[in-house]
Amino acid sequence: MKLIDNNGKLFGKINIIDFGIVFIIILVALAAYIKFGVLNQTSTSTELTSVHYTIEISGIRNYSIENLYGGDTVYETGGSAIGTVVGIETEEYEMSLEMLDGTITTAVVPDRYTMTIEIEADAMITDGRYYIDKTYEIGAGSSKTINTKYIQGSGTVKEIWVNE
Repeated sequence: MKLIDNNGKLFGKINIIDFGIVFIIILVALAAYIKFGVLNQTSTSTELTSVHYTIEISGIRNYSIENLYGGDTVYETGGSAIGTVVGIETEEYEMSLEMLDGTITTAVVPDRYTMTIEIEADAMITDGRYYIDKTYEIGAGSSKTINTKYIQGSGTVKEIWVNE
């Protein structure tokens, strides 16, 4: 007995095309069972954690300091909110200068300040990384440009901690 006869039937009983279609349907059903029944499901929900982080902006003018208040919403350059101001500290801005004799010294720059802003935000923490608003990754040492209703500034993230 031949595997495929003259009429194109497998073992003389089923058409080869019909057999191929049934075989593909069985494979798709098996793949769906493995994908949705056997493999572990990934979680679709993410837990947001309240975090605090500080941004240090150097060389800022007094006008900016006077127009930043606790409770102000802070926005990323793209326009999404990345937290709320909960604390502001300022100190005189010092700059390193090289003197004519080659020595380096620091000097206070008049009418300029270093401002440290503490911001509270909801973040997703994944593998030790912080994602504000599930989108914007933030880490100590990274640069951030922030905007509020009245000021804009670029600074460096100094520290991040989970709100206890």
